[in-house]
Amino acid sequence: MAQVGPEGRSRLGGRISLLAAGILIVVAGLLDSLVFRGAAELSRLESRNDIGGVLNALLGGLRDYDDFGAVLDSSPELRAKILSVGVYTSEGVLLRSWANLPPASITNETLGPEDGQGRRYVENARTRTLVMLLHTSTLWPPPPRAATRPPHPAAFPPDRGGFMDTLRHSEYIRLEVREANFFRDAGLRGIFYPASLALLGLLILAGQRVLARNARYRSDLEAQKNLVILGTAASTLAHEIKNPLLAIRLQTSLLERSLPGGRPSELDVIDSEVERLTALTRRVGDYLRDPRGRPERIDLAELASEVGRRLMGREAFPSKPPIANVFADPERLRSIIENLLRNALESGSPAEEVTMLARNEGSSVALEVLDRGRGLGKLDGERAFDPFFTTKATGSGIGLAISRRFARAAGGDVSLAVRGGGGTTAILRLPAAGRVVAAKGEVDRDPVEEQPS
Repeated sequence: MAQVGPEGRSRLGGRISLLAAGILIVVAGLLDSLVFRGAAELSRLESRNDIGGVLNALLGGLRDYDDFGAVLDSSPELRAKILSVGVYTSEGVLLRSWANLPPASITNETLGPEDGQGRRYVENARTRTLVMLLHTSTLWPPPPRAATRPPHPAAFPPDRGGFMDTLRHSEYIRLEVREANFFRDAGLRGIFYPASLALLGLLILAGQRVLARNARYRSDLEAQKNLVILGTAASTLAHEIKNPLLAIRLQTSLLERSLPGGRPSELDVIDSEVERLTALTRRVGDYLRDPRGRPERIDLAELASEVGRRLMGREAFPSKPPIANVFADPERLRSIIENLLRNALESGSPAEEVTMLARNEGSSVALEVLDRGRGLGKLDGERAFDPFFTTKATGSGIGLAISRRFARAAGGDVSLAVRGGGGTTAILRLPAAGRVVAAKGEVDRDPVEEQPS
């Protein structure tokens, strides 16, 4: 089973942590909504309990006074609390009113459902009041069946039977009470609810970033551990392989001189394999070298063109590339380009189909190496930058690892992408010469020159 390297594990961990953060934000939002809805419902119940207490005080006052107006006049507290009181017929026609109620029909108001006690409520945010509409039938038992109600309020004016007769033959009592605290709390919830959601989201995202950063640190530590192991292996290779290779070269040279009939082809095979082993030890040493080198300002496109002519014997750019200045060590940059070009040439692509493109992207410069070779499988693309991973029979698996190490030391990166129509696109992206991304941020080196289009 193919193994996923540190880079792949880091990316997978980042995706998982983002998904977990998204789920946590949704769950936290639902819990936050439940808390605020509970607080809103509690506040609403308190306000309705308050208006119920006002109604009880108003009705209780009828034991000592003739009507609601007299009760209001006798109690400054009720007068301050109540905005208006009205008594209505079943058709919603106003019979009597007190305080500030205009002679309007209650059918103009949008009423909520009854609460099981014959009460309906309307929250009026404009006046910051709560309206309660009460069925008078809940105040006393209904009259006998033989009793009939007058069809119109004119049949029982206030001077015939008094206020209690009017109240008994009415259908509704409309009570409007000032509830400034309820609407103030509702306004505060309207502010704090979205603010709390935003704060929860920011806290969760901050936690996700910390976890992702820790995952990257663990990945870097694992990579450093691999470097230590690789350094030990390189020292062993240098000691155990380099000297025997020199001895083999010497012996093949002596054999060539002592054998009659010229140089046999077998010696060519020996020399070729010795050169391959020497190149391998040299590339391992390259991987362990200081990746930064000695940076200087250099035209990436010009250097790539030079390397292309040397490796392919022709110009690799289909058209003249733009000036693409970067700040990097020339030898390490040359090593990156050589590795990418060799991979393209060894991918099974026709040599004439291997090309390069360079472009300026504002704050960065990109160099693409394109081929029409075998292409990348999903797992190959994830592991291609792991040291010593290769899909080629004669490959060392170190070239792309070296390239990425050198590119990142210069503030950039190397990536691979599937090319449309078949093949692979290797992309080297570096900061433009005016911006150099260091380990602790961006450092201005020199101003970016104006590039021709």
